[in-house]
Amino acid sequence: MPVGGQGKNVSIFQQIEATEGVKPTGNYRRLPVKSFTLAPNENLAQDVVLSSAATTRDPLDPYRDFIDITGEAVVPLDLTNIGHWLRMLLGSPTTTGTTNLTHVFRSGSNALPSVAIEKVYSDIAGANEGYLGVRANTLSVPIQQSGVADATFGLMALAHTPNLTSAPGTPTTATFERFNRFQGSVSRNGAALPAFMQGTLTFSNGMEAVKAIRNDRRIEGIDWAETSAQFEGTVRLTAANAAILTDAIAGTPCSLAYQLQINAQRSLTLELPRVTLAPIGPRLEGPMGIDLPVRGLASFDSTAACMFRVTLLNQTAAY
Repeated sequence: MPVGGQGKNVSIFQQIEATEGVKPTGNYRRLPVKSFTLAPNENLAQDVVLSSAATTRDPLDPYRDFIDITGEAVVPLDLTNIGHWLRMLLGSPTTTGTTNLTHVFRSGSNALPSVAIEKVYSDIAGANEGYLGVRANTLSVPIQQSGVADATFGLMALAHTPNLTSAPGTPTTATFERFNRFQGSVSRNGAALPAFMQGTLTFSNGMEAVKAIRNDRRIEGIDWAETSAQFEGTVRLTAANAAILTDAIAGTPCSLAYQLQINAQRSLTLELPRVTLAPIGPRLEGPMGIDLPVRGLASFDSTAACMFRVTLLNQTAAY
């Protein structure tokens, strides 16, 4: 039999906080994850003290410093649950429709929610953990032809409670329907970008822990300022996509988007409406195809009214 707790028996529950850092009541939601590394890091350091009680060159006890709570959640890109992570990252979406709904998340909002998260170990009594004031700082989405479709969210938190008596109410669990890489497509200026080989889309809220003077070893809060987003990848140079090299050389902004689509009513689109590309390459590395690196920084687009936009089509009433 297994020795100790098993990751497959851990549950992650989440609930939006009405007040940052205050445990919410009511029923939490269970969220699927691939891995979850949010954890407290207690800073210990040693200081040299002369004429101390130590009779050797060995140091005295270390002193304890503030507790830093950061980590990542690698989550599946699925039809329903991904919306809760996007709400943490970008704020509440604009939702339209009735049976088939369209949720549009945009960057730039100051109304970013904090959440409470409980990590429950069902096979180790008393080992549960709670996190308060959790915020989503970053997002990284690999763009590739095959494999599982995942996203990585960088997290920060205000407080951690070990040995928690779990109280997620009666948790809700949404139907799990995953997007697959083979359903993906990349577009430039609304048209398919041919021969896109691989890449990564990254976004950051620019969050920073405020380390004020306190007597409880907690940070004072989490601030955020200007957002940033990047798009990197490689396309195979063809007559059909040579225009992207022209954009880069001229510094002409374009739009780039990555879409995963199950059908017309169920899809996820991550879009940078205005990206300025850097002229890199092409790379001549042998007798086969010629690779063209693509790298660009996003900026505010007046038509989209944002720098980064995510559109989720599903049948979920609200986030």
